[in-house]
Amino acid sequence: MTEVVEKKDTWLKVKVRSKAHKQKANLELIDCLADYFGINKSQIKIYRGQKNSRKVIDIEGIL
Repeated sequence: MTEVVEKKDTWLKVKVRSKAHKQKANLELIDCLADYFGINKSQIKIYRGQKNSRKVIDIEGIL
């Protein structure tokens, strides 16, 4: 199960069950974050770290 496992002031730690193959893990991360924040997936963009386990995410409409 993909889930948020830790939350700090400026970051979240998300455990993703999928392997990083053909962007599957990134898409699963976006799905998880959309559910977590109650927003549309289209509001979430991976700004940096598409091929890394540490990512910078841009979430439209979240301060």
